[in-house]
Amino acid sequence: MVSAVGMGANRFKHEIISTPEGVERCAQLVVEAAALGVNFFDSAAAYSGGKCEEILRLALRQIAGKPYICGKSSSHQEKTRDAVQRHIERSLKNIGIDYFDFYYMWSVKSIGQYQEIMATGGPYEGVVAAKERGLVKHICFSSHASAQDTVQIIEDGAFEGVLLSYSLLNFRENNIALETAERSGLGVAVMNPLGGGIIPQNAELFKPAVLNDDIGISDAALKFIYVHTAVSTILCGVENELELAANVKSLSVMDQKAGIRQTYVTANLGAFSEFCTGCGYCNGCPAGIKVSALMTAFNQTRFKSDTFIYNRTSTELIKQGNFFRAIEGHTEFENSVNPCLNCGKCEKVCTQRLPIIDRISEIYRWVEVSCASLFDRKKRLESLLSNQYSRVGFYTAGGYTDFIIKLYKRLLGDFSFEVYVFDSNPLRWGGELSGGIFIRNPEEIPGLNLDVVLISNYVYSDQIYEDLTVRFPTVNVQRLHTDNDVPWIF
Repeated sequence: MVSAVGMGANRFKHEIISTPEGVERCAQLVVEAAALGVNFFDSAAAYSGGKCEEILRLALRQIAGKPYICGKSSSHQEKTRDAVQRHIERSLKNIGIDYFDFYYMWSVKSIGQYQEIMATGGPYEGVVAAKERGLVKHICFSSHASAQDTVQIIEDGAFEGVLLSYSLLNFRENNIALETAERSGLGVAVMNPLGGGIIPQNAELFKPAVLNDDIGISDAALKFIYVHTAVSTILCGVENELELAANVKSLSVMDQKAGIRQTYVTANLGAFSEFCTGCGYCNGCPAGIKVSALMTAFNQTRFKSDTFIYNRTSTELIKQGNFFRAIEGHTEFENSVNPCLNCGKCEKVCTQRLPIIDRISEIYRWVEVSCASLFDRKKRLESLLSNQYSRVGFYTAGGYTDFIIKLYKRLLGDFSFEVYVFDSNPLRWGGELSGGIFIRNPEEIPGLNLDVVLISNYVYSDQIYEDLTVRFPTVNVQRLHTDNDVPWIF
């Protein structure tokens, strides 16, 4: 039996985990969670700046018995059967456990990606082989795909559990995925229960979801999720003891309004003013614009939000980041030229009377300033990685760098130079990205005569640049991202 509250291990702040003392403080928070009854801990090698597995290892030494531990591998990085098995072995060793209770095919965003995972010799075969060896107990997947795609994946019957987003923000569209999971006998873990901070930061908008006995909107939001009979556990990312205690308290006592909560919230939390309802009447744009997808993602910019998990504080960049995170996987921008014909067809059929033409214009302005189009990203890569180079390093290792490498090949063709990948986390050394590129100790950089070291990491780009330029003053170090960029992959 898993605890109602699970603990995600990806929200520990960089300034805390950058020191051994800070890592130990985070481990103590995990220990405190276990003392409060939390027995479900979600991990990934890349979480919390690569410190997640170290934090769990320190914590588990102080916890009696073994709680349920989740692991993950990304099909962007561990692309083959063998790569997944090596990744599992390495993570188990790093955490200091013999097996994962639940292992997730991580961040499945489309049916196409799912099919790649399931292909002969692919990642799914790797986790099946690991299960046969006793290294994994249950095979699951985490979904960032549409509700319809998630339903299809569940109904294919390859998985025993699913991790998906479900909250007051998206329950109407994602309810079908929960119902399908329950009907199919899958265990369900819920992520982003507070919408990445959007819900508590917009408490007045979500006030209709609060019942008399609730202690504020966060309490009501967690109770609303857990009343759904499909939900086994809710992953809450916490930064301190107060957040942890509040989350546990919300689900530690019987919800006296459980019988009416879903019906009450569904009836009272109406569609927000100036928000797209996703009805799809605007589809069929003469210019080929995916209007409904753009307007649904634009909803994220209408909420007040100072939470952006990619280490940025600019209000404008947070707004843009929330939009591009919501649109990822639904459409791709070839360039930043607005194709809108100003014909008004979409606005005439919009049930919410939204200023769609103006919003599309704003979106394409964001595409231009945020380097969000394929055209602009190709130009950026061309400018940073000259054809004259013979040796190029990427820093850090992980799924993000793997994505950048694949994007380069997609836009510019095969490398004309040798590629090296570095990471500060010694637990990653000796691993590999797709294509058999080994992950190296950054201390090797001066001896390799590299033409450039490109910092592909988005979150800690400034800190890494400062560190590398101080340690290796004669090395040409460049940043992929400017201060105006949104992440190229979320």
